[in-house]
Amino acid sequence: MDLSGTYYDDNTILWFATPHEIYNTKKIFNIPFSSQVNDFFLDNHCLENLYWDHTLQPCPTIAYSQSDLRKTIFQSTFGAEWSRTPPHYTLYKHIIDPLLPAVRFALFRPYDETENTLTFVQHIQHTPICYIKTFPSIYENDEDFE
Repeated sequence: MDLSGTYYDDNTILWFATPHEIYNTKKIFNIPFSSQVNDFFLDNHCLENLYWDHTLQPCPTIAYSQSDLRKTIFQSTFGAEWSRTPPHYTLYKHIIDPLLPAVRFALFRPYDETENTLTFVQHIQHTPICYIKTFPSIYENDEDFE
């Protein structure tokens, strides 16, 4: 990705957001976007569309995997853990434990949804977007994690 002409430097933290996060949750993890970011995307809804090979694609949702440090580092590169019986992959809709490392995935349809899990059968349906070993301090005393 070419970041020339931006204010990016070695101290800048970059987060790639999906249309789901920009238009629906308006946050990444539990860190909200600034009102300027929200206003920009609300004024430019055409940016919500995702195209592949000139074909409009369904917007991916966000899913999480949480496990021990070694397994989570592996999943941040290769994806969620495969199981022998269908559904072959299971991810969480929300962070289940802010003390565990997590991988944030873009998950494309079709998938089945339950209260806090998303299950699917094809490896190509999910893409790791970021890995986080320690959550930002904004999680402390957060009602979502009590």
